[in-house]
Amino acid sequence: MPVSSKDQPLPTTRRSISLSEFERRVAMLVRPFSLPLLRVSLGVVFIWFGALKVTNSTPVADLVAGTVPWVDPTWFVPFLGTVEVVVGVLLIAGRRLTAVSCGQAQAVEACASTSSVNSSEGFFQL
Repeated sequence: MPVSSKDQPLPTTRRSISLSEFERRVAMLVRPFSLPLLRVSLGVVFIWFGALKVTNSTPVADLVAGTVPWVDPTWFVPFLGTVEVVVGVLLIAGRRLTAVSCGQAQAVEACASTSSVNSSEGFFQL
């Protein structure tokens, strides 16, 4: 008796892959772009926050001024914003990354070493 084509199983051309295999393939695909995209996104954040300080339209100007009360905030906040814009541009351009990362590490250390901040509600500990 001849076998019809309806009775034969369909060939499977798709190979199923596990979730971990899929994750590995995606990771290999995006690996060359991940660090540059992170660097550029951090640069955009630095430029954005710095530009707000330069134009004096940032809500954190009082916080910055309270963090360093021994410096006149009328020139320090725009100066800090200019430095942030320069850091952001250097991050996006991919230039002087060692110097930029050292400067960022010092800024993080300075923020972490500030033990108290003045606010409009009073005095609170970080």
